[in-house]
Amino acid sequence: MHKRVLVAYDGSSSSRQALEECLALNLHESEIHLVAVVHDLAVYTLAGEYVPALAFEQDAKLAEKDLESAQMFLAAHGLPARAYAMTGEPLDVIAKLVDELNIDLLILGHKREQNFAARWWKGSTGAKLMDRVHCSILIAQGEKAADGGQDSGSW
Repeated sequence: MHKRVLVAYDGSSSSRQALEECLALNLHESEIHLVAVVHDLAVYTLAGEYVPALAFEQDAKLAEKDLESAQMFLAAHGLPARAYAMTGEPLDVIAKLVDELNIDLLILGHKREQNFAARWWKGSTGAKLMDRVHCSILIAQGEKAADGGQDSGSW
C-alpha cells in the first residue's frame, strides 16, 4: 500500500486521468498531495522570451483554480488531498516535493502525441523524473490526441 501519494496536476485531460488512477487504486488509507507548478518568470527571461507579470499571475491563478477543482473531485470520492501551487521548474519542484513529503508513489498524466516526432522532441517528464526521485512512478495514459495535441479542457 502507498502511504503518501503525490499527483502532478495541471488541469489537462491527462492529469485528470491521474486523478482517476487515485480512485482506481483505492487510496482511501493514503495521504494524498496534489501539486501544480507554474514556471518562474526567470525561466522565460533567460530563454529570451518576454512574459508580462500579468500573464504569469493569470497562469498562477488558473493553477490554483485547477487544484481546487481537483481537490473537490477527490473529496467527493472520499479522498481528501492537500494542494500545493508552486513556482519553478516542474522537474525540480516535483523532485523536491517528493523528497520533502517522503512520497512513495508519484502519479503523472501523459498526453499521447499524434506523431513520433512530437514525442521525441518533447521528451518524457516521467523518464526524466525516474532519475531524480526515490519513489515509484505511475504514468496515467490519456487518450491519443486526435486534434493535434490540443486539450479539450472538459472533465
